Amino acid sequence: MSTNRAAFLIFTGLMVGIGAIFSIFGEWEKVETASKVVAPVETELVSRSHRVQGDVKEFKNTDLKVSFLGDAGCVNCHVQETESFRKHPMGRSMCKITDFAALPKKEPFVAGNFRYSVETKDKAVIHIEEEIDSSGKVLKKIEKPISLVIGSGTRGNSFLTEKAGFLHQSPISWYTSLEKYDLAPSYQSKNLHFGRQIQEACLFCHSNRPETNHDNSIVLHGLTIGCERCHGPGELHAKEQKLVNGYDPTIVNPAKLSNSRKDDVCYQCHLQLEAREEAPGKSLTDFRPGQDIETFITRNKIPIGDPLARFKAVSHVFQMEESRCYIASEGKMSCTSCHNPHDYRNDKDRLAEAIKKCNSCHADKGCSLPMPTRLVKSPADDCIACHMPKRNTVDIGHTPLTDHSIKRLTSAYQTMKQDVQPKQAP
Repeated sequence: MSTNRAAFLIFTGLMVGIGAIFSIFGEWEKVETASKVVAPVETELVSRSHRVQGDVKEFKNTDLKVSFLGDAGCVNCHVQETESFRKHPMGRSMCKITDFAALPKKEPFVAGNFRYSVETKDKAVIHIEEEIDSSGKVLKKIEKPISLVIGSGTRGNSFLTEKAGFLHQSPISWYTSLEKYDLAPSYQSKNLHFGRQIQEACLFCHSNRPETNHDNSIVLHGLTIGCERCHGPGELHAKEQKLVNGYDPTIVNPAKLSNSRKDDVCYQCHLQLEAREEAPGKSLTDFRPGQDIETFITRNKIPIGDPLARFKAVSHVFQMEESRCYIASEGKMSCTSCHNPHDYRNDKDRLAEAIKKCNSCHADKGCSLPMPTRLVKSPADDCIACHMPKRNTVDIGHTPLTDHSIKRLTSAYQTMKQDVQPKQAP
């Protein structure tokens, strides 16, 4: 073999070996680099919640050993607060049918092959389902007496039958916006004909404190949502209330909580079910106001990327958390920035208060549309009508709710903006 050829082969072998080494270690480096960037990346579809804990005060009644008293234990000392709360829809969330104001008499309605009607016999309210043929002949008839009413009536009411502690939902609901009866929301996709059994989870946000017995029957410790759902158990406070460093540690006062913990009190019900899962070994029924709710649940971000999930009946939380107002506030904005469960006013006064809240931040840089244009569309100069309009929900028919996204460029705003654009010359 010539010297030149041997040198060439040695050089070639060295290059191949070096290339293999770089190839191997280069691949290792690429894999390691890739592993470094696998961390979650925030996108527009992910909630941008800024949970700011602030000064977390400790309250003794968050302990599971502290017992509940019921509203009767609160009213003697807190007459004004309990009376004002009872005017709020939450304070009228559930009642016995015997305490329910009679709804107007309506004609029967038909859904598929079934006809539904509501009758009053003596003091009982009876819901009736009739299976009918094409000629209207009744093939089968079911009558059920109603025991309980869910809802304040602000949006509507649903109705429950009860037998030995077992609750079932009637297929008939009342829709306030239309002033008529129609199929209950859960029956619109699948009609169960009085067969939908109501569990503790269904009542968790509609009643005060439901509890499941060993035989799966339900015990209701109070019907309408009560004081202790937001303030925690009151036994300790009734025994030894005291002031320490400017607050009473025996009972949760949400006003003394950080905004994040304050919102957690609301989130136990107003955080959409699809947006949360119970943490392993935890139950949301063990949550007490004043605690971090994310100890009991895991926030699920999947629904936020679903345009349909964005406007379900309970979707206020991630609408608010994705709003520009909430993000810019850096954790200072909370549910109670605009809502006060102890001060429920009439529609006119609530609107005036909401506009005042908007102007408290936007007074220096208000609406970009001229006042005359705004007043033509909204004599009350209503920020809410444009930026927080009511929209129909995707999961409950006939039920428009306020959009908490606080969008700047809504369709209503765009319409008014077009009205003030200079006309183009022909």
